Amino acid sequence: MRQPSLFDPPKPAQKPAENLEPLRRHLHGVLRDLRHAEVMPWGRVSAELKEKDFLRYASALPEDEREPLVLEFYRQLSRVRLATEERMLDAPTVK
Repeated sequence: MRQPSLFDPPKPAQKPAENLEPLRRHLHGVLRDLRHAEVMPWGRVSAELKEKDFLRYASALPEDEREPLVLEFYRQLSRVRLATEERMLDAPTVK
């Protein structure tokens, strides 16, 4: 086996469709977590990272598959954020 030269043409990358299944499983797992949550399941920083990761991973999917997932993600994220805020407002205040 020879060492590749700096001037060798790049090898063709794998077809994107071959790499999408792990991304789909991850995205559906995040959605499952949100659907089952009554309040925000993550802290502020983790939620921000989850959102960025979700959008980055979803961008690899075909548009017709990506759009419904992103809409559902934001629908569920809004729901748990609102539920978390309401719970905090209902909590007794400490004097």
